[in-house]
Amino acid sequence: MHLTNYSINKLSSQYTANEDANACQGHKWTLSKFMEYMQGIGVDTKALWKNFQSLVVKTMIACEAPIVKLCEENMSNRYNCYELFGVDVLLDDNLKPWLLEVNISPSLHSASPLDAHVKGPMVQTLFNMAQFHLPQRLAMQCRNCPPCYEPKLYSTNLTKKERSKHTKYAQMGNREDYLEAMLKDITGDDVRQLTRAEDEFVVKGRFEKIFPTSQSFKYLNFMEPRYYNRLFDAWETKYENNRKEGIALLQSLCAKKVHLKVASPNYFSESGQNMKHSEASIQPSTEGQSYPLEEILRQASITNEVPH
Repeated sequence: MHLTNYSINKLSSQYTANEDANACQGHKWTLSKFMEYMQGIGVDTKALWKNFQSLVVKTMIACEAPIVKLCEENMSNRYNCYELFGVDVLLDDNLKPWLLEVNISPSLHSASPLDAHVKGPMVQTLFNMAQFHLPQRLAMQCRNCPPCYEPKLYSTNLTKKERSKHTKYAQMGNREDYLEAMLKDITGDDVRQLTRAEDEFVVKGRFEKIFPTSQSFKYLNFMEPRYYNRLFDAWETKYENNRKEGIALLQSLCAKKVHLKVASPNYFSESGQNMKHSEASIQPSTEGQSYPLEEILRQASITNEVPH
């Protein structure tokens, strides 16, 4: 018997189905009803939920380094990579959570009203958070569609100024040294990162963001110092409880087209210092073939000019 595998457990003669998402009966409950039940028997569910969150964050930290490496090597832009994990947790008699396994492809099969009640809205919200963009060629075929493709939004390359800022703040030893200073000179790359995060937050539905937050900095010591972790630490510390002010700042910067400031193609092709190793040779084309980077840049004709 697999403790958390429904596909196996349902074959047991002792298995009891639960068709009602609002009922605490049978062998499958919703998480909300489980927490409601635990609260009813006197359990501190707020503390229990924080322990669940801590377990998930620590689990992600344990595999953060190889995930970052693979993302850097294989992501052509930041809008084409997301993943849903299923975390299986056991509670001991002291209500301490223990990690059993993490499923990289959790089942989305809905065999009952309870499944549909949970998984349907979850998948809808997941797709909203993934922020799918209409492909350029499809957008061009739709004459009535508003402009929806801006190449500069997908740039992962840094200008000389941005690279200097990354190096400076990634090397700082104390949190107090970067917490306020990082947000005094927000770059185009910063705006793109922060705007996407805020867009994600607005459509998160019943998902709860547990990292980064204004309190998650305590975990940073267990990871390699990374610029973006520190950027979001600074952002959440300042704007977590005043998101309207933070969004207003980003809107003002976007109105000035700061988010469209990217490194010029001439700088890329002449120096090569600003590219990841995986970006330095070939890149996939829209036809699924590969072209040299110089050809990609020539076709894109990316400049710092405001598009008309």
